[in-house]
Amino acid sequence: MDLFKKFYQYSISIISLGGYVRLLQYFLFQHYKFKVIKKNKELIERKKADVCYICALGPSLKSVDLAKIKGDTLVVNHFYKMKERNPDFVPTYYLMYDPGFATSHRSALNDAIDIYGGKGTTFLLNSQFSKLSLCNSSIYYISAFKGFFSGQNYSIDKPMPSFPNVVGVAIGTVMGMGYKKIVLLGCDFNSFASPVSNHCYEEKDNSRRIKLWYELYRYSIVAYGHEEISSYAKKNKIEIVNSTKGSLIDSYPFQIDESIYK
Repeated sequence: MDLFKKFYQYSISIISLGGYVRLLQYFLFQHYKFKVIKKNKELIERKKADVCYICALGPSLKSVDLAKIKGDTLVVNHFYKMKERNPDFVPTYYLMYDPGFATSHRSALNDAIDIYGGKGTTFLLNSQFSKLSLCNSSIYYISAFKGFFSGQNYSIDKPMPSFPNVVGVAIGTVMGMGYKKIVLLGCDFNSFASPVSNHCYEEKDNSRRIKLWYELYRYSIVAYGHEEISSYAKKNKIEIVNSTKGSLIDSYPFQIDESIYK
């Protein structure tokens, strides 16, 4: 087991080294990724509550009555497909960080902005999207590529470490905004146990796109990242709780709020 842990930490170190190489590359050739994030300190003033609910896209989110959430909310990626289920719900923040939303999934980015852009939602986008022509004034950019997150201090108006997945980026960002309690919803973390791709929204093609061995490897990296986030949160007196029914993320204490479930 000790040998396995050493090998695993070696893998994380290699990933982190790649992040610092990318940091240097961006500094030299894509410096705009450093400039567009300078205004992010404004996000600290934008928060209206002390608690932020992060809504991922696991199938359990279908059972949540989003209208009953009391606090700020952050949704991710293809959440706009949940609009019909939650016609009156307007998220506080909408995070789209995957580079694909600037290219192959550009229509998803446009749809999300069309639906929520004029309703007060603040968009948090990958800093490389700043080169796109996006007609919305409430957009902030996130640069998270400074090595793998391992508990180091960071600031949202400077390049942040690389977090394990979009939920990790979401947690890291709202921690940087100053939220003192973070609640996870729709973070099922169990897609590897299903023979099909499984989300809270309908999919035309729900066939699996990743081989199980590779998906499990990626899951292990993500799980390790959540352990690092959990340790950082405790050190900085930030409470993160998992309110996702059936979730397999064990890095945060479970605190199921039955009042917001249908």
